[in-house]
Amino acid sequence: MPTTVNVANGVPSAHLNAGDHFVWVNNTSNDVAISNCGGFCVASSYTVNKNSTSPAQVNQSPTNWSFSEDPSSTWNPGGPHPGLPHISNPNRPAQDKEVA
Repeated sequence: MPTTVNVANGVPSAHLNAGDHFVWVNNTSNDVAISNCGGFCVASSYTVNKNSTSPAQVNQSPTNWSFSEDPSSTWNPGGPHPGLPHISNPNRPAQDKEVA
């Protein structure tokens, strides 16, 4: 099962890294247009229909994890930072490698 990212709160089901494929998930009653995500996605915009998903991919050199949504009320209604979409906890920490 691919990693999912919820359009309402930016929470991924697993950490995202450069080149990873993931799926935007929209469990709301509105179609959501995602834009300005070229800082971390291969495409700069996506449309995720209500109660649907849309495939996406992290680019090879993410520079930021923010994006815009329309309608903006989709993002974290009633929670902190409403209307300021971003991916939460995107990267795995660097792992130490043993040298033989």
